[in-house]
Amino acid sequence: MLTMDQDHYETKVWPLLFYISRSKFDKWQMNAARALGNRGDRADIPLLIQTLSENPHELVRAMATWSLGKLGGNRAQNALVSQLTQADGLVKQEI
Repeated sequence: MLTMDQDHYETKVWPLLFYISRSKFDKWQMNAARALGNRGDRADIPLLIQTLSENPHELVRAMATWSLGKLGGNRAQNALVSQLTQADGLVKQEI
């Protein structure tokens, strides 16, 4: 869910969950990032770092940031510190 693109969402996910607006694509990804943080598995850190660096949606990047902070460890901390100078808005607040 965290790495799906808009096309995958509209053709595979949304038809099964049609009662949720198509415009909620970023909310699905945000919830996926939150789930990874709550799961507590540091093996998810590389995916969260990738999301923080590449996802176009601020809410998703902010939740990836939150999850990295929750998971902790050197790798997560280094990723957050490296993003600090580039971050703004919600992402900077989470860092």
